Amino acid sequence: MKRKKFKPAKILIESPNDLFEDNKYEISVAIIKAIKHALEFELDSIDFAVVLLQDFASMTLTIDRDDFEDSLEANIKIMEEFERYEACQLITTLQEKLKISSATVKKTKKRVETPLIKAKKKK
Repeated sequence: MKRKKFKPAKILIESPNDLFEDNKYEISVAIIKAIKHALEFELDSIDFAVVLLQDFASMTLTIDRDDFEDSLEANIKIMEEFERYEACQLITTLQEKLKISSATVKKTKKRVETPLIKAKKKK
């Protein structure tokens, strides 16, 4: 499957203090879309937003795979707050995909990390 380039959300802010409180919904949607893309293409991290501070400074917000589960849990609450129940359903689906992919990774690591038993030499 050819990987599509993911475009992080662009968020304009007046002050860094306003980022999360004033843009909670936009950031939440960006995180959900980014995690969906990362799971679809098996990425370990993904940039989900580019924040522009008064058009002269910018920073990129990234989420790592290790944080997907906690982020989805936090964002389902935000989507419920905004009554975006379709997004809640998507989050639930993503949580299930994440559990399945994590279980597969754990099985693979377990097989790889299993030490080999060495045969004793006969005297």
